[in-house]
Amino acid sequence: MYTSNYELLVNKLNKLNKDKYIIFNLIDELKDIPNSISTALNSSKSIQDTVVRAAGVSVTSKTPIVIGEAAKLIGDTYGTIRQYIGYSNTNVKIIGVSPGLDSAKEGAMSQVFEDISIMTNLPNFSVYSPSDSIECGLVFDQILKEEGPSYLSLTKFKTKDFNKKYFIKGKLNKLVEGEDAVVFVTGDLTVNTMIASEMLRENTKYSVSVVSVPTLKPIDEKDVIKHVLPYDSIITIEDRFIYGGLGDIISRIVAEKYLKRIRRIGIYDEYGRSGTRDDLYEYFSFTEEALYQQIKKYITYNYEEK
Repeated sequence: MYTSNYELLVNKLNKLNKDKYIIFNLIDELKDIPNSISTALNSSKSIQDTVVRAAGVSVTSKTPIVIGEAAKLIGDTYGTIRQYIGYSNTNVKIIGVSPGLDSAKEGAMSQVFEDISIMTNLPNFSVYSPSDSIECGLVFDQILKEEGPSYLSLTKFKTKDFNKKYFIKGKLNKLVEGEDAVVFVTGDLTVNTMIASEMLRENTKYSVSVVSVPTLKPIDEKDVIKHVLPYDSIITIEDRFIYGGLGDIISRIVAEKYLKRIRRIGIYDEYGRSGTRDDLYEYFSFTEEALYQQIKKYITYNYEEK
């Protein structure tokens, strides 16, 4: 069966309990969805105002869902999402439609390749990128159950449904078993990756495992390592910038946990604090003394273990 994640989601939105959910719709063709508030996309300000309204509704008994084109919803309202949903940790569900190459026909300015990078770097957010409509339905059900902000990356492209009815937040899903490498993939390119793995098996002596990554944040790092351990070769595939996307997520986990020892010094998963420059340098361990101690500890640890 060929179905788009978008079609599946629209069907689910139409069936939502109006007493529990309210939909803030930024897509013209969805204006007839029950219990939705549609907003004209005439300016970035109107989209930002919609996000603020949704954040306000989150303190009531209803769960707000904001759905819009990813390029505008994420690209034009990052600061608003960061402040009113991420920093405030409000229970708002954001659905970005047509990210990556899904909006290719609309032109370069309508394509957003950095939504995953942006949203995974916002503290408090859970981030999802399902590979087919089966997985999308399971992810959407999870989003409605969990408390806190969520981002669902959603495409309109129709793909063949291939997933089993399996989804656990943070876990990976092995779709193809192979011997020579493991391929991590997320979103629309999953089906093409599976086909490519079949071609490889049929035409060469090699085979690869294909692992779907529907949850980009939080991701179960032990599960990633479990899939990595049997292989020397690791590949990631995505239709997003490799910086901050799936490739970076997997590379960081593998490098820090297993194959390479890398200690990254910087600001991790939190927002800034009030204070002077000296206060914040002290808080984030960026003073000369703090940096010295971190470097010394790391080098000493490596040499002592040898």
